[in-house]
Amino acid sequence: DMGMKMLVVDFDKLEGMDTAAIKCSYPFHPENRGVARLMEEASMAVVCRRCEQESCVAACPREALEKDEKGFLVRHNLRCIGCLSCVSACPFGTLHAGGLAYFAPGCDLCFARGIATPTCVESSGGKGVSVEEIEGSDEKNGLFVVDTRIGKLAVRSRAWTKLESAVKKEGQRK
Repeated sequence: DMGMKMLVVDFDKLEGMDTAAIKCSYPFHPENRGVARLMEEASMAVVCRRCEQESCVAACPREALEKDEKGFLVRHNLRCIGCLSCVSACPFGTLHAGGLAYFAPGCDLCFARGIATPTCVESSGGKGVSVEEIEGSDEKNGLFVVDTRIGKLAVRSRAWTKLESAVKKEGQRK
């Protein structure tokens, strides 16, 4: 049974790397923050609790935050004044400055534009960003498949493995 071709972002390999050196061909990323955006998207897909009563949305004085149709939290970059009211209002402490995806178009994983090897994969030399056949998450080995606003994304991270383990232990105590 074959897996699905997916972009894999390896947080461990990217740690300490100059992610600005990893190029992005997406036309809406002229500043080449594509890999940073992928990391933000993956992180938010995992850490945001998607509360019923979004205190972060209610706290924003400029109505810059909202949930999209999939339930993901996004911010309108032209409305956001950087006051961090949303960060203070989050009851779980999962929001942090710079960790919210803007409501602008994101990565299209290059596949939609017919690019066989995404520019970020090519420019990172396969170190940190790659395209692989993935069958699903393998938490024990630090591989997580996450649903993001841009689609499915695979993440490798030892830190996430530790986090997943801690969450499971906490759940068993209750």
